[in-house]
Amino acid sequence: MRRQTSAVAHIAAAMLAFALPAAAQSVPVEKLQALYLSRLDAWVVSRDVKTVQAEVVENCGKMMYLRDPSLGSATTSDLKEALDMRIDVCTKITVHRVEPQPEFSNPAINKIVCGDMPKSEPVIGVLCAKAGVKG
Repeated sequence: MRRQTSAVAHIAAAMLAFALPAAAQSVPVEKLQALYLSRLDAWVVSRDVKTVQAEVVENCGKMMYLRDPSLGSATTSDLKEALDMRIDVCTKITVHRVEPQPEFSNPAINKIVCGDMPKSEPVIGVLCAKAGVKG
């Protein structure tokens, strides 16, 4: 039971970290997504590896939290795993635009990430296109 409580606390903290400012809560999803994508584009231009956490991971987290339609109905462990996986994929694809990531030299991974995932998570398709990775 203690482990489950700490997992719930971790997820609650993560959700608070990615919580949208009050002013952003009335902004259409598409505008927020465009904002986060433009922030990722700006990071790619800067190529500043020291700011990966602040600029890439945080914006990927906000964008994935915003775009995941199952957040409200997922179980606690499902929520964490689904959100973490999407944030990781977003981060890897964005970093790939600056420094090639070895995972994307594997056609099987490219098919999963850039071929299959965009069917349920369209923004992943946008990120794949920007990175030049085809599924």
